[in-house]
Amino acid sequence: MAEPGMMELMKQARGLKKIQKKAEKKEVSATVGDGLVQVVCNGKPEVKRILIDQSLLQGGDKRILQDLVAKGVNEALRKSQEAVAGEIQKVAGKLGLPTDEAAAEAEMEDADGDDGEGGRLRRWLKR
Repeated sequence: MAEPGMMELMKQARGLKKIQKKAEKKEVSATVGDGLVQVVCNGKPEVKRILIDQSLLQGGDKRILQDLVAKGVNEALRKSQEAVAGEIQKVAGKLGLPTDEAAAEAEMEDADGDDGEGGRLRRWLKR
């Protein structure tokens, strides 16, 4: 039989796997250029589709189109990363893992307290 610490690690690994699968399915979109370009991506992050208004194609200014597509892709990827991070934070809290807020608290309490041998981590685990 696995020891209690190992069981907890296995539970956490399953939780993280769940996040990964959920993130892969979740789609976010970014619209730029007053709705002329929309980019949809998932949590892997992969761009799933790019929708371009017909008026941009008829305008003939390739540089504007290129700029809007780049801006839309960057914004959609940023939103995807934020969505995944939010999911990770939720599950981390449920599993008893440190969240960004807990890590920031620990850092504020002991800004110079890492002794190079994992002292900060040991103190956090004792909480």
